[in-house]
Amino acid sequence: MPIFREEINTGTFDDDGTGDPLRTFAAKSNRNFKQLFETHVTAEAEGFTAAEYARNQGDRAGIQGTRAQAAADAGVAIAGWRDQAQTAAVTAQVFVNGVLYANTASGVAATAANGYFAVVGDNISTASIIYQKVNGVAVEVTRVPGGYAVAAALSRTSKIFNVADAQYAGGAKGDGVTNDSAAFKMANAMCALNGGGTVFVPFTGNPYILADDEFVFGSFTLADNSTVPFKRGIIKTLPGVSWASDGAEVKMSGGRAYPGGIFYHPWWELTVLRDISFFGLVLNGNMPAQNKAIYPANTNDGRIWQHGHGVTFGQWERVSFQSCEFFGFVGNGISMFDNYGAKVNNNILAPVVSNTLMVDTCSFHDLFGIGVGIGVSRNCEIKYCRFYGDGFWVGAITPEVLTPDGLLIDHWYHHNTFDFRGGRLPPESYPQFASNSQQAEDARKHLRRAVCGIVYTGYPNNQYNESLRGLVFESNLIYQGIFQSYNYGYVEVLNNKFYNYYEDMNGTYISGTDCIVISLGDTKGVRGGRVVGNTVESDLVGYGLFLHGSEDIFVADNTVKFCRKGALRLEVTSGIVTNNRLINVGVPVTAAQLQADPATSSAIQIFGCGDTPLDIIENTCADKRTGANKGTQHMVHANLPSSPRCSIIGNQAQGILGKVVNDTGNAGFHYGNAQDGDRTFRTNIGMAAPLGSFDALVGNIGPHRLTGDLQLGDQVNGNGNALTQYFVGKKFRYQMGALADGSFTFQSFGADGSYQGAPFYVGPTGRLNYTQDWTRPIIYGDRLRLWADYSTGNLRVKFNADPTAQDDGDLLGRVVNAAPASATAAGTRGQSFADENWLYVCIDTNKWRRTQVVAW
Repeated sequence: MPIFREEINTGTFDDDGTGDPLRTFAAKSNRNFKQLFETHVTAEAEGFTAAEYARNQGDRAGIQGTRAQAAADAGVAIAGWRDQAQTAAVTAQVFVNGVLYANTASGVAATAANGYFAVVGDNISTASIIYQKVNGVAVEVTRVPGGYAVAAALSRTSKIFNVADAQYAGGAKGDGVTNDSAAFKMANAMCALNGGGTVFVPFTGNPYILADDEFVFGSFTLADNSTVPFKRGIIKTLPGVSWASDGAEVKMSGGRAYPGGIFYHPWWELTVLRDISFFGLVLNGNMPAQNKAIYPANTNDGRIWQHGHGVTFGQWERVSFQSCEFFGFVGNGISMFDNYGAKVNNNILAPVVSNTLMVDTCSFHDLFGIGVGIGVSRNCEIKYCRFYGDGFWVGAITPEVLTPDGLLIDHWYHHNTFDFRGGRLPPESYPQFASNSQQAEDARKHLRRAVCGIVYTGYPNNQYNESLRGLVFESNLIYQGIFQSYNYGYVEVLNNKFYNYYEDMNGTYISGTDCIVISLGDTKGVRGGRVVGNTVESDLVGYGLFLHGSEDIFVADNTVKFCRKGALRLEVTSGIVTNNRLINVGVPVTAAQLQADPATSSAIQIFGCGDTPLDIIENTCADKRTGANKGTQHMVHANLPSSPRCSIIGNQAQGILGKVVNDTGNAGFHYGNAQDGDRTFRTNIGMAAPLGSFDALVGNIGPHRLTGDLQLGDQVNGNGNALTQYFVGKKFRYQMGALADGSFTFQSFGADGSYQGAPFYVGPTGRLNYTQDWTRPIIYGDRLRLWADYSTGNLRVKFNADPTAQDDGDLLGRVVNAAPASATAAGTRGQSFADENWLYVCIDTNKWRRTQVVAW
């Protein structure tokens, strides 16, 4: 869709000033429609493999059995269709052969006597002209309708059935008054009878009115337990029939009680719809003109669902919607469910193995239900769409499965806009009030779920089984909306922008107040979950991000502002949270509130972790508010288990009221965290530098080479004192701590953790004290041992060997206080004394020698 997409992206298509490029497209599409449709049809035709074409032809062969029902839908009998049936047969023959001649001469030359051939139409209202070769000349049989310059492009890949053609009940008028239901039904039936093709609805400037009753199948129960007929829709979707328009509006008539939709699928007939597209249609459910309230008056129940959808399919494969608009329905715009395991007339519907849904450049607004609701399915893409206006009781896009064995795999929603500033939740979202009461009206808020992924029953035995996975929400713009995913694995929320600060959401009941939710309840084994690159500015009552019960999450590079409860709440979750910016989160609370809930208004709140660690690394948090407006308490409030050991590392806080890390269990590694420019290295447990250099810009550490792993952490010292710091390596265990008198001690332990002693300590006055004795002498250069002889108060030395006793070795020389009285006076080797006449030296125990001192 290069032309339309480019004009929407650049804003050049909104030249009527409505602010809605899709509406402008509907009014002014003639200029580009041919090129747009050529692109669409060619891509669709070339997108199918030969095997898929073969299967499609097999499906079409089965249409013979449904012709009677198709004719009944059209309100006519087969017997009255002799001419139309003949034309249909001829048309099918021509197009199955795949021949469309440029002129009659080439057709005549290539066709046998009395044979038929088709020539390209000669004006914008004719797709092709069917001729019979009679006596060597071309005799016109009929014309296949086209419309608005698109017929020639379509006719090369698909048969065209124009609802405005007179052969279909006089032709649809599109005047906003006439009931055009019969023409729509006849064109629909003729398209199916001819093996499929495209029903074309030309733009007229006024809506086509569908005033026929809806088809009824079954019933549903109201809040008061009464039942009403289950109205499915007006136009029955048939195998092989696509619909296209250049922006025409198709509108349900008003005055309906519990209305159905426009296009419905009779899934109970066990039919599968394949290779069908809707292009350029504007579908209007006319909800304000229906005369029965969506809910009965004066009820206080918000749980009854209404099924009046714009288009609904039950069993389907390869379906696309492009450049369409859906509004005014009491149900969904598009409802694509799959009755996996449903039982109809004792026949169980088989699941469709490979679905593939594409919704491209469509508009959804003022729907009571969902924009796009999707059931059991694979490979769905919703892109470049716009969702806005009133309604959306569940979510603008809602992927959901109802049974434990349902599948929902690989959905990608990207580059959409969800703008809910101009519409409000319906009053039925507040079940404490009657639906038609003033209280309900007063409670309405401007907030909607942009995406709500739901699995109602969870998983068998609460064990994840890979049946729900691959939900990607990427590069979307959301105003006053939220993303919720429950029970899905491998969810990715990437590069979206949420702006939720347009209204105070206190008291909101049903829609939820956390901006991004990935939650699994009690399910075990769920993996994945990436929340990366999002901007969340959400002044709602809840959290910015809420993740629960998932392993291996990755939350990175998000900017989260204003969230009242906190930026991130992580419960029973493992993985990495890194490089997120958290600004002005939390609200001011009283001391009593903080005591009652220590996690209140903390930026990151952690409660438990999964089977593997949770690491909170290098995030930043700032509260730039002043005075009484400050609200951020702790940057990280944690209540972590002792195993597995989690880490809170290198986080920076500014202007917060509490701590960078408030770990109530003190069970995690947290170190390198700082606030308000403090460059002090702080650690409660872990520091590691494996086989490298440990450097400190300020202080007394390194650059020293390490010969093993170095860690710091808490340990009770050998004397049973309070928690202290320790080093642990491959071949050593040392501990630093404070003694009871305030002294600093350095202690050693054996490999088995046994206390070995303290080589030194620094006393309260700062004096260094050595505690080594003869059993652990100080060693100099591997040869000289030095120790204290506590029996004499002397220092002793010994060369080349450890001492064998306290008094072993030599006394380290020292000066005595007085001269010895005789040569046998008490003394030890090395002692000396000198006066003005003599130098006395003790050469052995109690053995002195002296020599005279001579002046010079």
